[in-house]
Amino acid sequence: MSSDGKCHQGAVRAWTALMRTKTLDKDLMETPLKRCLSTIHLTFFGIGQMAGAGVYVLTGAVAKDHAGPATFLSYILAGIVAFLSALSYAEFGARVPKAGSAYTYAYVTVGEVLAFIIGWNLLLEHCIGAAGTARAWSATIDSLANGAIRNGTIRYIGTMNTEHGLAEYPDFVGPLLIIGLAICVAFGVEASMNLNSLIAFVNIIVTIIVVIVGFTHADVSTWSSAAPEGVKAAGSGGFLPHGFGGVLAGAAMCFFAYIGFDSISIAGEETKNPAKSIPIANGVAVTVVTIIYIMMSLALTLMIPYYKIDPNAAFSAAFQSKHIIWAKITVSVGAIIAITGTTLGNMFSVPRCSYAMASDGLIFRCLAYVHPKTQTPIISIAVFTLISCVLNVILDVEHLTEFVSLGTLIAVTFVSICVIILRYQTLEQCQFKLEPVASIVASSDDDDTVQLTSGQTDDGLPVIKKKRYGLLKERFETVPIVSRLPRGTGVATATLVMCVFMILLASLILFCDGLYHAAWWAIILTILASLGVIVAFTVITMHEQNTEFLTFQMPLVPLLPAISVFLNIIFLMKLSYLAWIRFSIWMLLGFLIYFSYGVWHSKERTKPLSTQQSVTYNTNSDQTTPTNNDVEPLEMTGDPVKTD
Repeated sequence: MSSDGKCHQGAVRAWTALMRTKTLDKDLMETPLKRCLSTIHLTFFGIGQMAGAGVYVLTGAVAKDHAGPATFLSYILAGIVAFLSALSYAEFGARVPKAGSAYTYAYVTVGEVLAFIIGWNLLLEHCIGAAGTARAWSATIDSLANGAIRNGTIRYIGTMNTEHGLAEYPDFVGPLLIIGLAICVAFGVEASMNLNSLIAFVNIIVTIIVVIVGFTHADVSTWSSAAPEGVKAAGSGGFLPHGFGGVLAGAAMCFFAYIGFDSISIAGEETKNPAKSIPIANGVAVTVVTIIYIMMSLALTLMIPYYKIDPNAAFSAAFQSKHIIWAKITVSVGAIIAITGTTLGNMFSVPRCSYAMASDGLIFRCLAYVHPKTQTPIISIAVFTLISCVLNVILDVEHLTEFVSLGTLIAVTFVSICVIILRYQTLEQCQFKLEPVASIVASSDDDDTVQLTSGQTDDGLPVIKKKRYGLLKERFETVPIVSRLPRGTGVATATLVMCVFMILLASLILFCDGLYHAAWWAIILTILASLGVIVAFTVITMHEQNTEFLTFQMPLVPLLPAISVFLNIIFLMKLSYLAWIRFSIWMLLGFLIYFSYGVWHSKERTKPLSTQQSVTYNTNSDQTTPTNNDVEPLEMTGDPVKTD
């Protein structure tokens, strides 16, 4: 064989390895972890993790530096994006009740290397999330102590170089929280969830008190007051001090506050009835938390002008300025409790993500060790506790939250893409159970379809429905270019093209000055980018969609996932270049681990062929029936046997 041929074969093998998908276990409910969580557990878990960071960590920073009085609009936009993403997570979480969340969903749907990218970002999300919220926890305690912790640390240890993204001073109080919660998580899932539910309940009560007191001291004039000259990052004053761009930048940061709906899916492997509990918990938690964020941000910006807000302890300082000392103490205690819940959620989630990746062999397998007594991945807990402590000591809250928002947005974007691809998979590609049917009959005229009987007519003849999932609808089979796409890849190709044009369109909207000055070239580029999105979206809808899954399904696919992807892209572009630089370094480290270890130790690479799932159908003269019970849902995990 020529060298060119060998190179070609090597390239094909490499591409096949990178894009191999995870084969689901025969029994998805089987796990070494303990299934003991209910819908209430998951709902309070989501609320507890989300309602701390947004209110007590981000609201002050977003209001002062980005959105001003319009901070509530930033939370509304972030809430809409989070809700759309939560629907995507709910569909997959109900269908794949395994630890790993978006990582596992991508592995099943689009391939290994993309799954690793998402999983590596999830580790970043929760590890840095724990560090950031613990830093805010320390700052809140310092506020109650009138700055004694900060002043003492600077006096005896010194400051750090903030120009390089480091915090003003090292934090040695936050790691105490991280270590304490790690011990709680290591003792078992029930102990963690019971503590989290209590924290979430107390947090809701404190939130109601803060909102009531805040609105009783509201002053509408704060929304129109002009910012004094010389105030850092004050903008032009008024309701939109930094324009609508400030609202978008604030929304991109606020998305960090909604990290928690994906953690609900991470707990799927320890949930009693994930198909029911995950969708309900996702929807309820995101809705409740969005209402909390809106009311709290309104109360804050109506109490004091945005340029006077202390981003480190926004509500405590606001009540102090109004001389409401009891409310200051109440909100400080509430903030400590709420941030504890958020940190607990991150400390619970990060070892589950690493456990899932290590179980698949993509990162070091020792991280998948589960203690037989506590049924928790204790090595993962120990490793990422150490990493979170180090990050907490050296980085400040704002840099931590922006960094983690980037990783989270990338993960949720891929999940929305995966929902589209999953809905248009062919029968051979799909690994999930479908609605029950009576039997399967061989296709007589089209090798790309399998025909399913769904009942009988009045004459006793079977009712035949031709299933063309993932294939072009019959009326579009002659469309040029589209009809030539390889079987089963049309939707994936169109989705990729749609995302490329979305990136171009978002770039023009956000950064092209020519568009706002009505330059002809900018208008033409915007029209072309918009047409590219529309055409690619139309190609997706030309294919036959599978809507016969047994579990929860996201409505209005592919429209809602496409909207979610576009909004996520806009948020990603509003994050600072420093966040992208740090993210690039993180991804470089991840790729070093994957290509030196993961790609060779992947469970899918070493798995014997005999362990892979398949569904075989016995063939009679004119009818094919499953080898199992005809009335059972069909698992389309392999190629049905074709008849002559």
